[in-house]
Amino acid sequence: MLNRIIYFNKVKLILLLLFVFSFSIYSQSENKSTTGSLCNCVNISVIQADTLITANVTNENFIIIDVRTPGEFVVGHIENAINIDYYGSNYPQDIDALDKSKKYLIHCLSGGRSGQVFNYMNSSGFSEVYNMLGGILQWTSQGFPVVTGSFTFDIDIDSENILIYPNPAINDTNISFGSKIFDSPSIEILNVLGKSLIKKDYPGLIQTIADIDLSDLHRGIHFVKIQIDNSVIIKKLIIN
Repeated sequence: MLNRIIYFNKVKLILLLLFVFSFSIYSQSENKSTTGSLCNCVNISVIQADTLITANVTNENFIIIDVRTPGEFVVGHIENAINIDYYGSNYPQDIDALDKSKKYLIHCLSGGRSGQVFNYMNSSGFSEVYNMLGGILQWTSQGFPVVTGSFTFDIDIDSENILIYPNPAINDTNISFGSKIFDSPSIEILNVLGKSLIKKDYPGLIQTIADIDLSDLHRGIHFVKIQIDNSVIIKKLIIN
């Protein structure tokens, strides 16, 4: 009789351990995307997102993407975030242009749009993506800071007449000022974190800047910063 009791207790213990193990695996699968890709794609809380940002503060391969509209972004966003508008005409092309080997933290207002982008990135070959659940609303409700402004500038000249071609580019690109001629413009190529990669002054009266060498730059989204007198223009450049 005693042996039978010991046997049944062992069976109960084994069943309990199997249940705990199965629940643990299920919980992990709930936090990860289930599309079957090799992406390390994980939904995380705002507290975990803050820890992730702190741990990667000097990591140039870590990028924060805010997928809200530019109007939402300028009111308040996480410091060093870049804005890719989920509703914009260049979505999802802007996502496709990103370096898939880098680490990304994405968010929106409350989680709906970033959830869609999260699923898209997971199925598109990205290696590591984190989706901040609850979005910027949850971030601010937990007392985490935001900054205002955007990665654009008010300008005094018509930027529509300034053409960057080819764009997307591969090894080089050109800048045309259309029918206008400017005195000693300065050109700077920035990465998505705002870090200067190329900077060059062009003395004299300039109408076209030809053959800007991009061969040392990685593929993905970059920005061309054009300074003319006291005006600054930012244009997007995609390198393939």
